[in-house]
Amino acid sequence: MNARLKKELTVSSPIGRGISAGAKLVQEYLNVNGIIVTVDGDWGPATAKGLDRFRNGAIAVDQALMDALAQPLLRAIRPTMTGNSLADAIVGTAVQNMAPRPIEIGGQNAGPWVRHYMDGHEGPDWPWCMGFVTSVLAQAAAALGGKLSGHLIRTYSCDVMGGRARDAGKLVGGTSSEAAPGCVFLMPGARKGDWIHTGIIIDLDAETFSTIEGNTNDAGSREGFKVCSRIRRRDRLDVVLI
Repeated sequence: MNARLKKELTVSSPIGRGISAGAKLVQEYLNVNGIIVTVDGDWGPATAKGLDRFRNGAIAVDQALMDALAQPLLRAIRPTMTGNSLADAIVGTAVQNMAPRPIEIGGQNAGPWVRHYMDGHEGPDWPWCMGFVTSVLAQAAAALGGKLSGHLIRTYSCDVMGGRARDAGKLVGGTSSEAAPGCVFLMPGARKGDWIHTGIIIDLDAETFSTIEGNTNDAGSREGFKVCSRIRRRDRLDVVLI
């Protein structure tokens, strides 16, 4: 757990009914656990009922209960050995992150999942598809005991990764024979050197990629609300090699 998340999850005194930043955090993490309550920082009857559903009889949240509420996120982001190669680790880590169904919580580009993938940033100005991708890449590298360098290092920008990959000779078209599971796809925009969405390739055939991507939806939007798996045409994408 990094320092930012540790600070977010630290409970200095029990959180209970009333209006507070702590109440908003509890509401967010109830949603992380699939208990859907309004995220408004006002702990009233609905939040109380949600907490009782999570932990029967609980009327306040102390450190132990906050730790329990955070478990779906903590399990997803824990570096775990999922293969001997970086490609295998990337695919396994992407699947691990998708398993608890990360979603935006409390607004556009907001909530605990988004803050993790974006190093604490959230809100309408922070689309998080590349934040998701580079977080997964870093988590996979950490599971293998290393760190990323070059064109794969942390960024929130599709254009930055695409430019780095192009300069390093690691950017190819989607139909290239070099494309493989563990690589990153980029969706080109209207202008050369402009990319508008991204995700991780987990499988492929002659015409399609199976992907895991963040900030998308069932329609494949680049400004969605969740992490999910999709099938996309190879000939409409670029690929960043690892």
